[in-house]
Amino acid sequence: MAGFEYNPLAEFITLKWRCPKCGTENESDAFSVPTPNFSAETHHDSIESEWYEDCCSNCDHSINVELYNGFYGGTLEVDLNDEDVLNIDVEYPEEDDEWYDKELFDATHADVIKVLEKLEILDEDMKSYLYRLLYANLITSMEAYLSDTLIKYVTENDVYLRRFTETYKPFKKQTFTTDDIFNRMDHLKDIVKGELRELMYHNLPKIKPIFKDSMGIDIGVIKDLYKAVLIRHDIVHRNGKDKDGKELVITKEDVEKLCTQVNDFIYNIECKLPATAISVEDISSPFDVI
Repeated sequence: MAGFEYNPLAEFITLKWRCPKCGTENESDAFSVPTPNFSAETHHDSIESEWYEDCCSNCDHSINVELYNGFYGGTLEVDLNDEDVLNIDVEYPEEDDEWYDKELFDATHADVIKVLEKLEILDEDMKSYLYRLLYANLITSMEAYLSDTLIKYVTENDVYLRRFTETYKPFKKQTFTTDDIFNRMDHLKDIVKGELRELMYHNLPKIKPIFKDSMGIDIGVIKDLYKAVLIRHDIVHRNGKDKDGKELVITKEDVEKLCTQVNDFIYNIECKLPATAISVEDISSPFDVI
């Protein structure tokens, strides 16, 4: 059984696979990704699923495909070995011009503070539960900011686009024929946007060098924030318990501290973003920026 994670905003997934029975390569129709149950209170309860079957075009061997999707991510499971999964193509809804920027994060930050002030009238069990949700929400808002900021600047700026394509490690492993060069150039922004959407932005050790390599921006010290990301993982995926089954205790002070940490982290990045767009005509070398 092969499994693959995808962004919860995904709309359709197309699977390319090799038949384990006859070796024929197949491409499925687009599978519709289920929408999470947004009225649920936890990630586990928010998960919705869909089951599909796809058949080999040569020998009629069938495979089962299951899609799961919740607040914090989706998973595709297919009854194939990893080597028989040739490609997973994820489609997202058409974007508008709205980005999750510093102003939107500030609004989220303010909402968290307001909620904290109103929780004092609740009993301890309810406060503890809601503190965990607020803690997880702050990490989610940080991910949204990092994602939209990187996608916006890289895809709308020729210099950053070039930097990303030249330094992104998975691109270095790709090979293609000479007659495919211009086709790839014509669709380069879409290719890059697709790659950036697939990144897990809570993986700060991976995201930090991408900001540095593509935009010349050091996002700062991530050690403490990454510890908070790991705590969020336990809140979301282990229902508030650590790997040993011990329940996590998140206090009001923990949420307030994380508010400050995330706010300072994002402010540091904002201070380093260019005020205006830079094009390749403006500089002598693409690595002269910042």
